[in-house]
Amino acid sequence: MLNINSFDHINLFVSNLDKSLDFYHEIFGMKVKEEGLGSNGKPYRIIGSGNVYFALYEKGEAVNSGSINHIGIHINDFDKAYQRLKEKGIDFIFDVRKGDKFSVIYE
Repeated sequence: MLNINSFDHINLFVSNLDKSLDFYHEIFGMKVKEEGLGSNGKPYRIIGSGNVYFALYEKGEAVNSGSINHIGIHINDFDKAYQRLKEKGIDFIFDVRKGDKFSVIYE
């Protein structure tokens, strides 16, 4: 069994990044922790307060309700978890490693 220590972040598609940033800042006091361009060339921001983070990706069009792209989690042994998932037949699209952070995308 893989033990989840905590969630890292929840990834959300939004139709208007600025409006979403304003909302999460005003309601929850969240501040921008990271920013950049997504693989679609559109901007994203990782925002948070305390140990709660959202990754907001601008889709640039109407977004269906429930548009969660992925959920990130913290685990103790990434390599062990990655190998176990591969053994279970999970097909990974790509694996991005930045320092001590890992992103594994699969369908």
